[in-house]
Amino acid sequence: MKATFESCRLLFRCGILAMVASIGIPLHAQVSLSGVIKNYKFAVDADQPGRRTVLTGKGAEPAGRGMYKITGLRAETFQGAALEMVVEAQECFLDQSRNIVESSSSLMVRTGGDQFTLSGKGFLLELGRSHLVVSNDVATTIHKAAIPLPNQPIKSGMAAPALAAAATNATFSTIEINSRRFDYRPEVAVFQQNVRAAEKGQGELLCETLTARFVSGGQLRRLEAEDNVRLVQPNGQAQSDHAVYEMPPADTITLLGRAQWLFEGKEGRAQKMVIQRQTRSFAGEGDVYMKLPTGAMLPADLLSIENTSAPRTNSIPEASTNRFIEIFSDGCRVEGNRALFSGNVRARSGPTQITCARLAVNSSKAEGPPEEITAEEMVKISQGKNEATGDKAVYLAGPGTLVLTGQPRWKIDQAEGSGSLLTLSVKERKIKAAGPVKMLVPGRSGASFGIPLGEANTNSTVSAERVVTISSKEMEYEQGLALFTGDVHATDGQSEMTCGILRVISLENKIVEMVAEKQVRLRDNERRAMADTAVYWLDEGIIRLSGAAELILPDKHIWGDALALDQLRHAFSAKGHYKIEMNAAALRNVPTQNKQP
Repeated sequence: MKATFESCRLLFRCGILAMVASIGIPLHAQVSLSGVIKNYKFAVDADQPGRRTVLTGKGAEPAGRGMYKITGLRAETFQGAALEMVVEAQECFLDQSRNIVESSSSLMVRTGGDQFTLSGKGFLLELGRSHLVVSNDVATTIHKAAIPLPNQPIKSGMAAPALAAAATNATFSTIEINSRRFDYRPEVAVFQQNVRAAEKGQGELLCETLTARFVSGGQLRRLEAEDNVRLVQPNGQAQSDHAVYEMPPADTITLLGRAQWLFEGKEGRAQKMVIQRQTRSFAGEGDVYMKLPTGAMLPADLLSIENTSAPRTNSIPEASTNRFIEIFSDGCRVEGNRALFSGNVRARSGPTQITCARLAVNSSKAEGPPEEITAEEMVKISQGKNEATGDKAVYLAGPGTLVLTGQPRWKIDQAEGSGSLLTLSVKERKIKAAGPVKMLVPGRSGASFGIPLGEANTNSTVSAERVVTISSKEMEYEQGLALFTGDVHATDGQSEMTCGILRVISLENKIVEMVAEKQVRLRDNERRAMADTAVYWLDEGIIRLSGAAELILPDKHIWGDALALDQLRHAFSAKGHYKIEMNAAALRNVPTQNKQP
C-alpha cells in the first residue's frame, strides 16, 4: 500500500505540474502562424521564477477555422540549466480562438532523469485554464529509486499488514499506474476509469478514480481513491468505498465506507479504518468485526468440568481445530501482533461467547493463531448454561488456562461459586479458586447435616432437593472431586459443619459423599457433634465420626472412638470405647417395662 501511494505522490510532486507548465499552460496570448513552418522553435516562460519551456516541432500548417496542425511536438522544460521534463506528441492541433491544443494521437511525458514516464492516447490542453485531459490508455512507469525510503522498513503485522508495508530496498524496481483517463486542473490531478497502480511482487491498488490534491507550490497534500477501491497484496487484500492517504506529517491511510480486509487468514470490516504508517498500526471505528483463526485455542468445553467416564488427555480433540474467533466491537486498534478491541465487545468461538468492555488478542506470529486473550471490565464468558464473570479474564492457549480476577463468579455444571481468583485448566479439567471461596452445590433429596434425635422416624425424609453452601479459603476441583481447605464452612440451610479440610465427591453433578478432617464440628439447632474426621454418605443418610468423637444431644452426651449417626432412622451407634452421660431429667422420662407374672 505504501509503495502504491508513494508512487502517486512522486508522480504528482515531481512531474504533473512541470508537465503542464512545459506545454505552456501560462500562455494567454494567441500564437500567430501563417503558411507552412518547418523546424519551428519558440520559448514560453512558465509561472515559476527560473523555469522556461522550449517548444520545437517538425512542422506546423494551417488546418482551417483558426486551427493549426503541428507535427513532431517536443516541449522541454528547464529549471535554470537543468532539464526537468520532456513532452512529445506525434501530432496535435492548435485552436487559436479557444487557446486549446488537442490530438487523438499519442502523448509521451518523461522526466529529465527518466525517473518516470507517462503516456496516453488522445489529449486536450486548455492553455489559459491550466487544464490537461488524456482520454485513453494512460500508463505511468515510476522507478522506485525516485521514492524516498524510510529509515526502517515496516514489517507486516496482524491485521492489514500489507496496507502498512514499507518500501523495500529493491531500489531498481518500478511501479506502474494505468487508467483510461487522466484529468489535471490546478492543485488537482485525477486518474479515472479502471485505475491500477502496481509494483511487481508488492501488490496493486485498484479503483475507478484516483485523485491527487496539492497545496500551493505544487506539494502533494492528499491522495484519494474512490469507487470500488481494492488493495491486492501477496498476503491478502482489502476494499472500501473510499481511501484517503494524508501526506506526512500525518502519514495516514484511511479507508471509509464498508472497509473490509483479508490478510494471512485474518479478515475484518469496519465503517472506518485508519492506518498509522509510522507506528505500523491501524484503528477501526464503527461496527468493527474481525475473524481470526484460533486453531485449538478455545475448546468447545472451555467452561465444562463435568466428570465422565471418557479418558482425559492433555490434547484438544482434532475436531476442535480449524475454528475461528469472531469479534464485534465499537472500535479496535492493531499494533503488530496485538489487537485491541473496545466498546461493547462481543467475541464468539463455537459455543463460547465473551462480552466485555475491552479485549486484547495477542499472537507471537503474524500468520499464527492468537496465543493470549485478555478481557477487562464487566467480563462474561458463557457456554450454553455454563458461565463465568469477573473484572478481568486471561486465557493462555499454551497451558490451556483461563484465569478470572476481580470478584469472579461462576456457574458450571449446576455448581455456582464465587471468590477472588478463579483458574480453570482446560486440558487437565481442573478448577482452582482462591478465597474467600463460596460454592453452592446440589445435594441429594432428604440429605442434610442433621443429627438424629434418638427416636426412629422412617417418614422424616424431605422430598425437596437441598443445596449445600460451602465456603473456604481455597478450593480445587478435578474429576468429580472438590477439595476445600482453610476455615471450611458448609451448610444446607438447617444444619452446618466446620472443619479444616473438606473433600466433596460428586456423581452426575450431585454430591454423594463428603469427608471432613481437622477439628470437625457439626451443629443442628441444639445438637452438636465433634471429631477429628467425619464421613457423610448422602444416599444412606449416615455420618460416621472418628477420632475423639463426641455427640451432644439435649438429653445425653456421648464420647467414643467412633460414632455413626443415622439420619433416616434418627438413631446413632457407637464402636470401640465409648461413654454415655444422661441428664437426670432425661432419666425420669425413660419408660419402665412391665414385669411378666
